[in-house]
Amino acid sequence: MGRRNNVCSEKHTSISPRKNCIRRDMLKKVRRSLDAITISHGALDVFMILGWKGRVQTCDIDPGVRLAIEYLRKGDNGRKGDYPDLNLPTPGKSIQETVSQYCAAHGAEHLGIVDVDLAVGILPSWKILSSVLDTLVQHKYHGRTFLTFRNGRDGFGKNSLKDRIDWLRKQLPQGIKVSSFTPYQSVRLDPNALRSIGSNMCIVELKHSK
Repeated sequence: MGRRNNVCSEKHTSISPRKNCIRRDMLKKVRRSLDAITISHGALDVFMILGWKGRVQTCDIDPGVRLAIEYLRKGDNGRKGDYPDLNLPTPGKSIQETVSQYCAAHGAEHLGIVDVDLAVGILPSWKILSSVLDTLVQHKYHGRTFLTFRNGRDGFGKNSLKDRIDWLRKQLPQGIKVSSFTPYQSVRLDPNALRSIGSNMCIVELKHSK
């Protein structure tokens, strides 16, 4: 029996160690007192462990995920929410709509990070990211934006991460630059401790100039 086909007899909490390392390093670049907007409710554990003080505005287009977030933040049947130390507003729907609504209500002065965590290739990711960036530029945002995309199956070729990043650089509005990018392979240990190897992914840090 090897590490990839090991299966335990009981159900346990699933973990995504590599993704959580990426999230940790991403969030450590931002002051904890600032607000954050993220698609991924999977990042809430990292926010909690880091002791995040600002708002953590979550969002998802899937109504089932939004309902799950509501239970995470408010609890049910007299039980408190699972993240009592986090300031979790009602989850939004799409990331585009959520960023627009946040900026309309609060501006961008106290916004430190926008986490556009997607599971599609760079081309469909740009269709979403471009709308988010337009809103942030309009509100003079000076924080960091992170884009996660699937690194492959998009016409650029199997080993063309540099081509993808170069293409992204050419699309970015003036004043926004690629600060760094980190490729990684999605690895997950499921509730049976079975190790599964997921897609090749990449997370890109975008810096908004002042």
